[in-house]
Amino acid sequence: MIQKLINQIKTELETELNDLISKLEIILYYPTQEIDKDVSRIAIYPGKLTINQKFKDTILSQKETKEISQEFQQELSINICDSDRENVEKITSLVTAIILTNQNEFYQTTTTKYNSKTISNTQTISQISLIEGLYISQQNPFVFQLKFDAISLMKIVKTVTDDTIESIKEIELKSTMGNSLPSDKQATR
Repeated sequence: MIQKLINQIKTELETELNDLISKLEIILYYPTQEIDKDVSRIAIYPGKLTINQKFKDTILSQKETKEISQEFQQELSINICDSDRENVEKITSLVTAIILTNQNEFYQTTTTKYNSKTISNTQTISQISLIEGLYISQQNPFVFQLKFDAISLMKIVKTVTDDTIESIKEIELKSTMGNSLPSDKQATR
């Protein structure tokens, strides 16, 4: 649900860091902890998705559309790998600053919209927060992991067409209510 954000972060990190770090490799969607000698590596990948159980259900027009708004958050993890602990610290500090200072740009460019025949799903990121950072390897190669939360709002709109309404009218239901129960003789067969 945050693929556009991951791609946007990668682009921004490349723009900001390529001239500063001579051998930098940015990997997407894979939590690598491996490095080649003399290469700094940043891995950016999605984590756990959590849905806020409270949602707003709004019917815009009973016969035409139904809108549901749902908040969710997804972890965004970034591993910074290097054979030099000082490089890990420098890159970690810069990555954190780049993400937190570019939030407004990310909000404006990472809205996604998916459509089917009757459903439209629009997801908009509203907040990016640093939740923790820790060394996951304190020996060569050194690996520091940053975890962010990307909080988003999902708006789902379902359009009910005349065809759908017509199909619903054609369903025939047969009721057995009021029928007598079978006699004991019939029930034991």
